[in-house]
Amino acid sequence: MAGDPHNVLHGAGPTASSQGFGPPWLGVVRHRTELDLHWMLTALAMLVAALVFFGWRAMGAVCVTAVLSVGVFVLGRLAVTLLRPGGPRDTSLHALVMGMFTGLSLPMLESLTPAVLAGVFTGLLLVVGGRSHRLRVHACAAVIAGLWVLPVVLVPWDTSALHRPGFATVEAVLKPNHAVIGDVLDHSPRNSEKSWFNSAIGPTAAVSRPDAGALFLHDAQAMLLNRQLLLDRLSDGELPRLTQLLIGATPGPIGATSPLLLIFLGLCAVYRRQSWWGLTLWALVASLATLMVMPMPGYSGWTVVAPKLWALGPAAAITYLAYFILTTPWLLIVMILSPMTAPMSAWGRRVYALLIGCAFTLTVWFTLSPSASMAGLVIAGVLSRPLDRLHRSPFVRVE
Repeated sequence: MAGDPHNVLHGAGPTASSQGFGPPWLGVVRHRTELDLHWMLTALAMLVAALVFFGWRAMGAVCVTAVLSVGVFVLGRLAVTLLRPGGPRDTSLHALVMGMFTGLSLPMLESLTPAVLAGVFTGLLLVVGGRSHRLRVHACAAVIAGLWVLPVVLVPWDTSALHRPGFATVEAVLKPNHAVIGDVLDHSPRNSEKSWFNSAIGPTAAVSRPDAGALFLHDAQAMLLNRQLLLDRLSDGELPRLTQLLIGATPGPIGATSPLLLIFLGLCAVYRRQSWWGLTLWALVASLATLMVMPMPGYSGWTVVAPKLWALGPAAAITYLAYFILTTPWLLIVMILSPMTAPMSAWGRRVYALLIGCAFTLTVWFTLSPSASMAGLVIAGVLSRPLDRLHRSPFVRVE
């Protein structure tokens, strides 16, 4: 059973019905179809949230990405099998799940072009580097990070290309009375300072909101130097109030704007042994520890974050750290996406979590882009199989 390519070792602790053969530290055998079905339920829950806040356009973008992902994967698998029998061993169901997660991780965009590209590239990556390969690439994370880089590659050194037509994001969410059926492109030209719950009045279907993650990262260093700026961003509504942020009434990855939903789904994954509680804990420790030593300019030269955060005072410092986690894709990456390419050994998972946490902070701090943070998950996924070798069996003697 342990040698079956359609089975994976996941979780911890034996069960009477599913105990496999192999080292005791690898846990129990779980069929990949079962895992994919569980992840499909997670993706469907995120799709419902996307439909509520971004409407039918979000549904259409996710469907386009998922269908193209499956189509390209099936054709690619057929081509590889003809050239080399015994090619990719992943299934169409897994391609569908990964395509859905890729679509749900995209921001709401004015054009379907990025959704089409995302679906094609996701399918291709699953053919050449899926979970069954020696090089385990997280297709969803790689595509999101790649699409962030693509406009800059096409127009070298022109960062304004990130906002050109086709790659421009829609900084708006549907009003409560237009949820699901509204058109998110029908929004007011100016950002509204009203609470999302009180935004139903007006002729438009959506209310304009700045991207909280991008705004926070843009002003992250300035807010450490000026406590009043943080308070102003909260009081004038540019950074959403905590209640609106938690429910997801803010632009961002269309299926992952609600931290409450992501935490709930992440805990469900831990309960079903698709994930591991230590993954979140170690990644959080690594992210915050790395943040403390990030360089930044001060009034009298360069310094690091830790003393500036201490100078804000307890309330402002906790608020700053909370918004660093909640406005960025941290929860999406750590609690939802990272378990899919996690190592199987205990020590490998700890190092994997530390890598993800450190890489997340480094990428968002220096690129100021929420989407670029996916690059850390790509790197950790590539190292996933080598990390499993960190565990030395007490039953095997190495000469």
